[in-house]
Amino acid sequence: MKCTLEFFLPRDDDDYKLAINGSKYWNALYDFSQEIRKNIKYNDELTEDQYKVWEYISDKFYQILDDEHVHLDEIQ
Repeated sequence: MKCTLEFFLPRDDDDYKLAINGSKYWNALYDFSQEIRKNIKYNDELTEDQYKVWEYISDKFYQILDDEHVHLDEIQ
C-alpha cells in the first residue's frame, strides 16, 4: 500500500509539521507515560502525597489521551 500526503506550503505549514514530526510526538508521549509508570510502580521513596500526585498525573494524562482517541499501544 502506498500513501501520499499533499500539502500546500506555506498555507499548510502547521499540518505539514505535524505530519512529519508525528513519531517525535509519539516518542515524547511514550517516554512520559513510562516516567509516570516508573514513579508509581517502582519509586519506593515517594511520600503518600507524592504518590497521590503521580496517580493524579497518570489519570489526567490517560484521560486526555483517551479524549483525543490517542492510544500509545497502537504503535509497536
